[in-house]
Order: sequence, then structure tokens, then C-alpha cells
Amino acid sequence: MKKVLLIALGALILTISAGIDLNIPGIPVPQTAQTLALLLVIACLPARLGVYSVALYLGLGVLGLPVFSEGGRGIAHLFGDTGGYLIGFLLAAIFLDYVLNRIKFKKLIYAFGASVKSHLIILFSGWCWLGTKVGFVQAYEYGVEPFLIGAVVKSIPATFALIFTARIRSVFRKFGL
Repeated sequence: MKKVLLIALGALILTISAGIDLNIPGIPVPQTAQTLALLLVIACLPARLGVYSVALYLGLGVLGLPVFSEGGRGIAHLFGDTGGYLIGFLLAAIFLDYVLNRIKFKKLIYAFGASVKSHLIILFSGWCWLGTKVGFVQAYEYGVEPFLIGAVVKSIPATFALIFTARIRSVFRKFGL
């Protein structure tokens, strides 16, 4: 039951973060707190539970709940222009969970690298999908380039969460999670 609650909490955090806009100076495209929330959920939850949270979040959206950014919902949204980014959420979650279960980040640069790589997985997935719809050059200009600075900025707090992940996960293990 504890695991189910943690998975649901992770999905709720992702849903809430989809509505939080981060205005980064010099970036004309609105950023959301969602990728930061995704990295924090993966970092803080026990092994695989963060990945399950992302899968639950995507499932709820596909089933019609307005959990995606700007109230998006339904299977059509998943196949829309931003669907690649949503699939990228799951891929980044799998990557980061895998890394967290094998590496204890003792140096900031390694944790920062994992955070940035997670963001790049999301952006690459989104770019590939959007590129099939509008062309790859335009997809890069509108779907990747404006988000690169935001990815770096959001990776900074995620880095510190990754550093403390081993401690957080050890607490969960004490409670049998």
C-alpha cells in the first residue's frame, strides 16, 4: 500500500508541475517545472517507483484526465506535437532510475551530467517526434533550442537531489520500500 501511495504521489507531483510556468530571461518559449519535477520524483522515490509514477501519469493522461500541460489529455494528445516529449519523460525516468541504482554520486559534475542527460533524452525524443510533423530543422528551432538553457537551469537543483538520493533511498529501505 505504501508503494502505491508513493507512485500516486509522484504522478500527482508531475501533474501539478505541468501547470507551473518558469519564465527564464531570454527564453521566449514558456518553460514548465515538469522536467525538474520528473527528475526530483525519480531521485527521491525508491527504485522503479519513480518510473511507475511517470507511467501512471502518462496513463492517466491517455485515459482522459487533464494532467498534461495546458490541460491536455487523451490519446490524441499523446500523438500530438508534444507526444514525443511525453514519451521522453518515460525514457528519461528509466535512464535516471537505472543510473541511480548503479552509481552513488559523490561529485557534483557526475550528478549534473546525469540531470542534463535526462533533459536531453526528453528533448531528443520530442525533437524526433515533432520533426516528423513539421520538419527537423523547424522542430529543433521551436522544440529544442528554446529549452536548452532551461534544461541546464533546471538541472542545477536536480543535481543536489541526486547527490542526496542515496540517503533518501536508504531511509525508504528502512521502511521496507
